[in-house]
Amino acid sequence: MRRQHFADLPITSKLRRLQALTVGMALVFTLLVSSFTEFWKERGQIVADIKTTGNMIGFNAAAALLFNDSRSATDILAALRSKPNIIAAELYTSEGVQFADYVGERFADFITKNHFTTVPGTLVEAQSQLQENRFELLTHTEVQPVYQNGEAAGYLYMVVDLRPMWWGLFYNLGQISLVTLAAFLLSSFYGRRLATLISAPVIRLSQLAQQVSREKNYTVRAEGEGQDEIGQLVKSFNQMIGQIHERDEQLERQRGQLEHEVEIRTADLRHSVEEAHAANLAKSQFLATMSHEIRTPMNGVLGMTELLLSTELTETQRQYTETVFSSADALLTLINDILDFSKIEAGKLELEEIDFNLPELIDHLTGLFFDRAHSKNIELSCTLEANVPHSVRGDPYRLRQILTNLLSNAVKFTDVGSVKLHVSKLENDHYGLGDSFYLNFRISDTGIGIKPDAMAKLFKSFSQADGSTTRKYGGSGLGLAISKELTELMGGTINVESKVGAYTAFILHLPLRKALAAVPSQTLQKTDLLGKRALIVEDNPTNAKILTNYLLNLGMNSRLAETGARALEILDQSVRLGQSYDFALVDMKMLGMNGAELCQQIRNDSRFAKMRIVIITSSAYDDELDSFRISGCDLYLHKPLRKRILQEALLKLIAENQTDTSLETGLQDAHILLAEDNPINQEIVKAILKVIGCHVEVAVNGYEALDIFKRGNIDLILMDCMMPEMDGYTATHEIRVLEQKSGEGPVPIVALTANAMEGDREKCLDAGMTDYLAKPISIEVLRDKVISLLKAKKTAIKRESDKLFSQQAYTDTDRFDPTPLNTLRKMGGDTLVANLLQMFQSSSAQLIEKLRVAMIEQDGEAVRQAAHSLKSAAANVGVLCLAEMARNLEHGARDGSLEFDKGLVENMNNEFQQVLPILLQQDLS
Repeated sequence: MRRQHFADLPITSKLRRLQALTVGMALVFTLLVSSFTEFWKERGQIVADIKTTGNMIGFNAAAALLFNDSRSATDILAALRSKPNIIAAELYTSEGVQFADYVGERFADFITKNHFTTVPGTLVEAQSQLQENRFELLTHTEVQPVYQNGEAAGYLYMVVDLRPMWWGLFYNLGQISLVTLAAFLLSSFYGRRLATLISAPVIRLSQLAQQVSREKNYTVRAEGEGQDEIGQLVKSFNQMIGQIHERDEQLERQRGQLEHEVEIRTADLRHSVEEAHAANLAKSQFLATMSHEIRTPMNGVLGMTELLLSTELTETQRQYTETVFSSADALLTLINDILDFSKIEAGKLELEEIDFNLPELIDHLTGLFFDRAHSKNIELSCTLEANVPHSVRGDPYRLRQILTNLLSNAVKFTDVGSVKLHVSKLENDHYGLGDSFYLNFRISDTGIGIKPDAMAKLFKSFSQADGSTTRKYGGSGLGLAISKELTELMGGTINVESKVGAYTAFILHLPLRKALAAVPSQTLQKTDLLGKRALIVEDNPTNAKILTNYLLNLGMNSRLAETGARALEILDQSVRLGQSYDFALVDMKMLGMNGAELCQQIRNDSRFAKMRIVIITSSAYDDELDSFRISGCDLYLHKPLRKRILQEALLKLIAENQTDTSLETGLQDAHILLAEDNPINQEIVKAILKVIGCHVEVAVNGYEALDIFKRGNIDLILMDCMMPEMDGYTATHEIRVLEQKSGEGPVPIVALTANAMEGDREKCLDAGMTDYLAKPISIEVLRDKVISLLKAKKTAIKRESDKLFSQQAYTDTDRFDPTPLNTLRKMGGDTLVANLLQMFQSSSAQLIEKLRVAMIEQDGEAVRQAAHSLKSAAANVGVLCLAEMARNLEHGARDGSLEFDKGLVENMNNEFQQVLPILLQQDLS
C-alpha cells in the first residue's frame, strides 16, 4: 500500500523525499557516532583519574595501615575533598576489615537514593557492591589494593559520581544536534530547489503530452533540449510530434479532397434521386389514374359484349359481336401487360404467398387453351410427375400469368404438332432449404423455333424475334419480358432452348414451399350457384347492370345497393326477414363509404359472419392489398370482370365454406394414441375422439405407449404426465429419441395433466411435447387441438357443430356441476354415463383408502399420486368440491407442506359420501 502510494507521488515529491531521507539518515548516523565517541572518551578519562587518585591515596595510606594508625588514614582520605565527584571512599586492612572511611558532604542523600544504606563495612561487602553496580550509569565503583614493599597492606574502595560527565555529554550532544538540524534544513532547502530543477523538464513534457492528447494540437513543441538524458527525451518527443503533425496535415488534405469529391457526387446523386423519385411518383400516379380510367370503360365493353352474346343474335350480329369481344379482350391483355411492366419497373409489384392446388391450376390452363389448340389441330398436353406436391404455397396468380404467357406463345407459333407442359420436381438438396423446393416447368412446342441471333433480345422489352411491321403473329413484345421479371421476383430462373423449324422449349425453375394445410380440389358443379342470394353494392349503373346479368345467367338472385349505407340497411332488413345473403359483391371505389370500409362494418356485425364478401377493384396496383386484408373480405377481383372469372370465384368460396363445415370429411382415418392410466379419463377422451371420427389406442403407462408407437401408424399422441412405471415426460423423451434414430418427422404429442401450476406448460414443452392441455378436458378445446395439429396431414378436416343439450341444473349446491355428464350423455348416451359413474364410485373409494393408508404411513409420494388421480377423476365428472380438496392435498404433498392428518382424508370421505347420492340421481335421469 505504501509502495503504491509512493509510486503515485509526483516526481518532484519523490526527489524531495529521497534527498531528505538520505541527508537525515547521514546526519543522524554522524550524531550517534560522535556521541558514542565522546562518551567513551569522557568515561575513560574519569576511570584513569580515579585510578591515579587511588594510587596516590594508597601510597600515602600504606604507612598508616602498617602502623595501624586509623587517624592518619582518615586524614589521608579526607584529602579526597579536592575531588568533588568522589561520593565515598573506604580503606580496608588486608584482612578486609574497615580501617578508615570518607563520605562526601554533598552525597549523603545520594548514597541512600542509590541503595547505599551504609558504606560497606568489609571488603567482601565492597566487592559484592562492586558486582551489583557494574552496569550503573550514574556511578562508578573502584576497588584497588594498597601495596607496601610489594605486598598488599590493604584495599581502597571508591565510588565516583558520573552525573557531571552525563551533563557534559548532553550539553555537547544538544549543540551538535542543533548544528545537525541546521545542516538538515539547509540541505533540504537546496535539495528542494535541486529536485524542482531536475523534475521541471519532465513535468513540462508530461503536461505537454496531456495537452496534445486532449486538444489534438500537434503544433506545440517542448522546451529544454540539452545533451543530458532529459534533453534527449525532449528532443525525441518534439520529433515524434512533428512527424504526427505532418502525417495529420497530409490526411487532412486528402480528406478535404475526398469530401469535396463526395459532396459533388452526393449533390449530383441527390438531384438524380429527386428527379427519379418525382418521375416515379408521377408515373405511379399516372398509372393508377389510367388504370382506373381504362379499365372502367373496358369493363363496360367486355361485360356488355358478353351479355350481348348470350342473347338471340343473327349470324352476322354474332360474328360482329365476337369480333368486338376478341378485340376488346386483346386490348385488355395489352393494357394488362403494359401496366404490369410499369409496375415492375416502378417496384410496385407485390407477390402473394398463399396455399393453392397446383394440379387444379394446371387443369385450368389446359382448359383455357384447349379450344384454341384444337382449332389449329395441334395436340395440347399437361403432365405432372408423381413426386410433384399437389398442395403448395406461393403466388398462384403470377404463376398462372407466366404459364399463360408461355402457353399462349407456344400455341400461337405452332401450326403443326404439339404443345406440352411438363412439371417435375428437382430433387437435388441444394435447390431447396427447409420446407421449400424447386419445380421445373417445361413448355415445349413443335413450332417455328427461334433464330440464334434473336435469342439475345428475346427477353427484352418491346422486342420480338420478328420485329418488322409485316410480321405474321403480332404481339406487343412484353410477354416474355414480364415473364422473366416475374420469375426473378419469385426467386426463379427462365431459359430457352430452340432449333429453327423444329422446336422451342422454355424451362422455368421456380421455388415454392409446402402448403401449411392440404388444399382440396374444387370439384363443385355450376349448379351449386342456383338459388344463391347476392347483394351488389355498385354506384356505376353500367357495372351494376353487368353484374346483375352475370348473376342472373348463373341462376342467382341479386339486389342492388347504390351506396354502402344503403347496403347496410338492406342487410339489416334481410336479417329481420330471415332472408340472409350468401354473397356481397362490393365495388371498391364509391362515393362516401368505399368497399373496404363497408366490408369492415359488415365483419364487425356477427349476424353476417357466414356471408362471403368479394371486393371488385379497378386498381392495377397492389397498394390496396393491405386494406383488403384488414377489411376482412374473402376475395378481391380486378375489373373488367368476366362472367367465367366471377363464376369460378363464387364456386371457390362455396367450396371453401363447405370444406370448413362439412361433416362428411374429417379425421376418420386419424390414429390417436391415448396414454392414460385413469380409466375414467380413458373413457371420456375416447368418447370425444370417437365423436370427431378418430381411431383410438389406449396405453396405461409409458412402456405400453412406447410399444404401441413402435408398431407405427400413429398420427397423434395424447400423453398423461403422471402414470405408473414410466411417466409421460420419460415416455416423450424416448419417443423423440426413436424418431431421431429413424429419421422420421416428429409426431405431435399433447400433454394431458391435471396440474395447472405455473411452469407446467414449460416443463411439458422442454420434455419434447408439442402442446399442453389441462384437465378437466373440454370437448371443444380437445377437438380443436387435435384438428389443428392434424390439419397439415389430413386432406379434409371434420368440423363438428356443438349441439349439446341445454345444461340442466340438478342441484343448487357448489358440490356438483352437471355440465360434463350432460356432455358425455350427448356423446355416448346414458350407458356411457352409467359406466363412468360406476367406475368413479369404485375407483374413488379405492383412492380414498389409499390416501388413508398413506397418511398413516406418512408416505408423501403415495399421497400425491392418489390425490392426483382422485382430483382428475372428480373434475371430469363435475364433482367440484372433492376435486378441489384433492388438489390442495396434492399440492401440499408436492411442496412438502403437508401435515399427515387423518382428519383430512375423513373430510374427503365425508364429501364423497355426500355427493354420491347426487351422482346416483344423474344415473337415474
